[in-house]
Amino acid sequence: MRKPLTALVFAMTVGTLVLVVDVVGPLFGYENWRYGEDEMRAAVEGTWELTIAEPDGTTKTWKLGIRQRGTAARAERDGWIRSAAACGDRTFVRSAHACITASSMPIEIAVLERPDTPPVRGEFYVSGTTFTRGHLTMYLGNDPQRLHVGASIDPMGKVLELSAEHPGANTRSEATLVRTSIASP
Repeated sequence: MRKPLTALVFAMTVGTLVLVVDVVGPLFGYENWRYGEDEMRAAVEGTWELTIAEPDGTTKTWKLGIRQRGTAARAERDGWIRSAAACGDRTFVRSAHACITASSMPIEIAVLERPDTPPVRGEFYVSGTTFTRGHLTMYLGNDPQRLHVGASIDPMGKVLELSAEHPGANTRSEATLVRTSIASP
């Protein structure tokens, strides 16, 4: 008779701990992150090929090298330093914004077929404590003809959605984005 009662008490204790960690914990600033910088870098770093159908009917292909920009800040004891230590926001470089549960990683994009082109900056952003998809944002080219590219990318580096537009011309372009090689650690 004691074993079923012991098992019930054990199950209730484990259930209560899961509830505290997953549900109540975030209310007090304790997030249960299920991914980190390594998973975000694995999803986005590497060589990519972006093909754009320009508004004039021509096709342009960009060979891009994407990597994390800057260095990650780490806390000595508790893992990643959260921005302003509030609301579950974190970034892999120092930041001042808060109150959104998300991770952001600044990225640098090199235009590989044109080594004299200065690196382009962008961002890879994952909303929430579980990484099911991230959003890559980058701008290519010079103002006002620069191209804004936004892509949803899964943890394996597969592009789920893609948009490309020329904000100055207020036009959208048909586009494809494919990772051709994965970055070495």
